[in-house]
This record gives sequence, structure tokens and C-alpha cells, in this order.
Amino acid sequence: MKALKFILIASAALVVFACGNSNKYPAGATADQKAQIDSVTPTKAEIDSVSFLLGINYGAFLVQQGFKEDVNMSQLIAGIKDFLAAEGDMNDEGFTEQFKIDPMEMGAIIGRYMDKKSKKTLVCNKVEEEAFLAANASKEGVQTTESGLQYKIVEPGNDVRAAAADTVFLTYKGSLIDGKVFDESADTTSFPLANVVPGFREGLQLVGEGGSAILYIPAELGYGERGQRNPYTGQYTIEGNKMLIFEVNVVKVVPKVEVEEEEPAKK
Repeated sequence: MKALKFILIASAALVVFACGNSNKYPAGATADQKAQIDSVTPTKAEIDSVSFLLGINYGAFLVQQGFKEDVNMSQLIAGIKDFLAAEGDMNDEGFTEQFKIDPMEMGAIIGRYMDKKSKKTLVCNKVEEEAFLAANASKEGVQTTESGLQYKIVEPGNDVRAAAADTVFLTYKGSLIDGKVFDESADTTSFPLANVVPGFREGLQLVGEGGSAILYIPAELGYGERGQRNPYTGQYTIEGNKMLIFEVNVVKVVPKVEVEEEEPAKK
């Protein structure tokens, strides 16, 4: 329904600009009044500029909603033209009858489409992951754990290794199969291993202080089908079922400090 709402808002804005720049004057307008109206009427250049900006705004919406690759521009433009040519008030109950489809059905169609696109993304990412891991498993130095994590030790480091509850100071670079970097540390940073995804937690326990490794983390040990979203925009930063590749350098391991509970004072 969000998509439908945006379409109506964008189209309504175009209607406002189209009607607001009509050459018609209110009935009974005098020459002076017409001149006054002309003085506050946007010019053709202004109309063209705003029309272009509306197009950019709507284009941004299409990209954010995942329509960039498969939108049918001719049908999109046809829909906008039909809306602009519609008669009456868009808030009237019978307004949408001109489009020969129930407004609630519009939302359902868009919803089914988006659901199908989401499922396709999950399937494609899973297929890509399986092919990568199958080929990667036979490469020199790559090992696979019981959980399915693959890793390659570049430098083993010393004998000090982290436990699952410890904090690790490290530098890292996280990328996807296509090489796109989604996260990278500018300087040494730290993570309590209890707060990271399972594959990252497991992998960092395989490297000693001063060591480095490459971790190949299957989606089920990473962000799974849910992926990762920007908390402010809601857009995916990592799609569901995306495998993660981390290059890590372990700088220091800080064991968890167990705090002993003091016995209550005797009275």
C-alpha cells in the first residue's frame, strides 16, 4: 500500500502543476486581476524544471523499491497519463472506477509482486552462495568447519585465541561475492564476540593474536534470510541470503572478566 500511496501523491502533484498553470482565468477577472495572476504563475521553464525534479523523485522511489531493472516504462507512463486524464476529485469514492480496478486490489497486486521479487532474490542469492562455496572449498588453504563456515588462515598469530565470550580488537573488511565492500574498519576496533553473527564469532576464535584470516560466512551463519537494513531508510544494505566474506586481522584478545558476587555481610 505504500507504493500505491506514493503513486497517488506523485500524480496529484503533477495535477496541481498542470491545473495551476492553465491559461484560463476565473470568471469575471479584470485586466488588472489577470495581470496579477500572470505575475504569480510559474513560467514554462519553471514547469519544466519541476517536472524534471518530480521525475527524479519518482525515479528514486522506483530504485528504492527494487523496480530499477524490471519496470516497464511505457506502462508506467501510460498509468500516469491515465491518472492525469481522469475526471473528478481523487478523494471521491467513485474516482478509481475510471481505472477499471478496485483500489484495494491495486495494493494486493503490488504486494504479491513485491513478495515474489523478494523470494526470487533469496533463491538467486542462495544459488550463488552454494556455487561459490563448492568451488572455494577445493582452493589451497581453505578449510571448512562442521557448521559450514569456510576460512583460510593467512597468518596464524600466537597461541592466544578468543573464546566465545571474549572481546576481540581487530581491523577488518567485509565484502560480498561480487567484491562490493559493505563495511570496513578505518582503525582498530573491538567487538564482544557474543554480539556478532555466528560465522564471525566462530571464525575469530580460529585466529591467534597478531594473526589474520579470510572468513567465508554462509548466509545462515550471517544475516540469514532477513538480511540487514539501514535503520533510518529501511533499505537493504545486505540482501537476504547473501554470503559474507571478511578479511580480519586480530590485534588483541581481551578475556571476559568474571565478576564474583560478594557474600552478604553477616549481621
